[in-house]
Amino acid sequence: MRFLSRALGFLILAVAALGPLSPLAAQESQSRFAFVVGSDAYEGAPLATAANDAALVADALKAAQFDVTGARNLDQDTLRASYREFLAKVTAAGPGAVSIVYLSGYGLQFDGENYFVPPGATIARDSDISLNAIRLSDLIRPLSGAPGRGRMVLLDIAYASPFSKQIQGLAPGLAIVEPDAGTIVAFNAAPGTWAQPGKEPYGPYAQALGEMLREPGLPLEEVLVRVRTRTAELTRAAQVPWSAGKIEPALALLERAADAPAPAVPADQLAAERAKPVDKLPESLAYSAVIDRDTVKGYEDFVATFPKSPYTKNVRGLLAARREARTWRRTLDVNTQNAYWSYLKRYPRGPHAAEARRRLTRLQAALEPPPAFDVVAYDDPPPPPAEEVYFDGPDVSYFDDSAPPLAPSVFVAAPPAWYQPPPPPDFEDDDDFFLPQVAAVAIPAWIAPPRYVAPPPQPLMMDAGARPPGWRPYVAIPAALAVGLAAGKLSNHFLNNRRHNAGQGVRPPPGGHIRQPVIPAISSLPKGMNLPTGVRPGQTFVRPTTPAGLQPGRPGIGQPAGGVAQPGRPGVGGRPTTALPGLPAGQPGRGPGAAGQPVGGQGLQPGRPGVGQPAGGVAQPGQPGVGGRPNNALPGIPTGQPGRGPGAPAIGTPMTQPGVRPGQPAGVQGLPPSGQIGGKPGRPSNVMQGAPAGQPGQRPGAVGQPTGRPATGAPLTQPGVRPGQPAGQLQQQQQRQLQQQQLLQQQQQRQQQQRQQQLQQQQRQQQMLQQQRVQQQQRQQQLQQQQRQQQMLQQQRIQQQQRQQQMMQQQRQQQIMQQQQRQQQMLQQQRMQQQRMQQQRRPCGGPGQPRC
Repeated sequence: MRFLSRALGFLILAVAALGPLSPLAAQESQSRFAFVVGSDAYEGAPLATAANDAALVADALKAAQFDVTGARNLDQDTLRASYREFLAKVTAAGPGAVSIVYLSGYGLQFDGENYFVPPGATIARDSDISLNAIRLSDLIRPLSGAPGRGRMVLLDIAYASPFSKQIQGLAPGLAIVEPDAGTIVAFNAAPGTWAQPGKEPYGPYAQALGEMLREPGLPLEEVLVRVRTRTAELTRAAQVPWSAGKIEPALALLERAADAPAPAVPADQLAAERAKPVDKLPESLAYSAVIDRDTVKGYEDFVATFPKSPYTKNVRGLLAARREARTWRRTLDVNTQNAYWSYLKRYPRGPHAAEARRRLTRLQAALEPPPAFDVVAYDDPPPPPAEEVYFDGPDVSYFDDSAPPLAPSVFVAAPPAWYQPPPPPDFEDDDDFFLPQVAAVAIPAWIAPPRYVAPPPQPLMMDAGARPPGWRPYVAIPAALAVGLAAGKLSNHFLNNRRHNAGQGVRPPPGGHIRQPVIPAISSLPKGMNLPTGVRPGQTFVRPTTPAGLQPGRPGIGQPAGGVAQPGRPGVGGRPTTALPGLPAGQPGRGPGAAGQPVGGQGLQPGRPGVGQPAGGVAQPGQPGVGGRPNNALPGIPTGQPGRGPGAPAIGTPMTQPGVRPGQPAGVQGLPPSGQIGGKPGRPSNVMQGAPAGQPGQRPGAVGQPTGRPATGAPLTQPGVRPGQPAGQLQQQQQRQLQQQQLLQQQQQRQQQQRQQQLQQQQRQQQMLQQQRVQQQQRQQQLQQQQRQQQMLQQQRIQQQQRQQQMMQQQRQQQIMQQQQRQQQMLQQQRMQQQRMQQQRRPCGGPGQPRC
């Protein structure tokens, strides 16, 4: 005993010396990452709130210290590349990573898989789905396999598909999935059902997410339960979200401080109400309870307890959709002809009937269930007659619009008392690939992320003094999007048409502050991946805009209206200059007229009139040109104009301009502002409107065309001019140079024409191949149709033979019965005759006999 007491004393002293364990020591450091994409630019069927919804969810995740990467209207290749960046960051973070993916746009289910359709994808037939859409299992499976604390995939894509017009037999909504351990998958509508299209500014599902993600102390599973009841309340139960999966141990994004006010509904009270049976609850409370539970048993209990309730039709619709979705999931898992026959026997006109017949065609089996086969055993019973009405017609509708709304109760989640929904986001006309800006929501001081969560890198977008009140750094864009925009590879016909109709003007947000997306920090990129050359982390991304005079169209294509190309604006030929800030001018692979390259390219020699630009950029006023020579250009005047020395006035203008003395150097007080010389700002007065400097067709005295006399104040020896050289020779030399430039331009035009011809030839070959493929597919379809017809004829013959055999058997049975009846009648007649004969033979008049 003495030994035990001493040991216990030493243990108490050791614990007291170590002190209490802090949460930082007890909890491993945690990094949080989010990938948010909103797609609304679908040609013919745009989604009004998809981009706004993504921005709202991104802002809620930023409040929980997520490193959010967001974008809008990404095509298939850019989205896949951006997701690879996100997945690499999550993998590099190790076991402490928490990742959330949110996709908003159009989705569909086909051939047992769920797909996300990016804007601009061509979906004209069923074979286009696997080629032009993104299979969601390709995104979820690698994320589930990456190390991390937990993962959640939010799919706001179960909207009425516009592709069902081109492809017959598409099932509504999304198909049930079974997530791996540690992963949660959530739909904005129950499996097999459509979601209600949102109305601006935000859709109901995203609004519920923006509210419930800010509730502190809730595990992610509980957050999605409250999102379900809140969305059902906003839509009168016409849209009931669904989720599956679990993260263990429980993961909460925000914590409540010790001095926080008590929750509106205590956790123990909510647990006690959830434990009550459905038949022990009032009707309205039971309706909210079964939506909160979202189980087949809960829906069955409600229908059995309240068969005549005004809510029963909605609950029966949810039950019918869930049973059918689970039956189809089981059918796909078995994947045999008996399984598809079993489904068709239960749902001959069900949402997946067409797909079941497509799979039977692949298996070369009959398209209709035979009279006898091995029926697959399902967990759910066959649909009762009350549920069969949902699958009688081609359009499936599970909800009753006349049903009353959800009554307020402990099961219906309410937004936080302090939460104020943000106003409509700031939107700019050129925000084609960037999420709109959502105003920051003020969070109480007693709500904060856990201390063990590592803060994300904060991008610097503007000086501290220029930040408006409530400003928050915006989300970073994927590096793949930045590279695609810089190369001019991103295009969308719907966006181009919308931009053309709306004009090129940009309307600033309220207050005049425009918050730009930012380049991701190097620390947020995966190992071994760097930003493009010349791009600095944390700097704002300059949106490539199209100036007045350019024809709207694909990025990088248009016709200039004249003048010098500015950074971020198309140059000669309509190609954009440096779309990314800091990107060096004259990128490899760009032709003449690209960013930072003078017209004419490498064939011009420095020092001649019209040339004076250093390689890889445009010489600035007052800076040395090639070989250390000054570029002899006034501010606002294109460099390399002949016949001008430092400080000389423009050629073709009067020798003495107002406020300018002959020989006065450039920059002396009295000159007009930069780019304003004797005319309108930004253009010299002696240049024809729309014509570049030094081109044929200018008026006499235009820039680049000598007048035959030296400029006043010019040095005796100018670059490229020998002392004493006559003006006529100088003019001839300039004409030769112009002819050389024209020859170069003609060669470039010829090369461009050859390239266009090659492209046209390639397009023709592709069209021919596509036509051949279409013809081959048509032939295959015809063969399949013929096979189906043969199978149907064979089935009809078999059925006819069976009917004939049945009729013959019935006839035989009737004949046998008739013969038996005749025999019985004959026997009866014989008996009667025998009785008569016996009566006649008896004597009469004897004792006991009748009298004769």
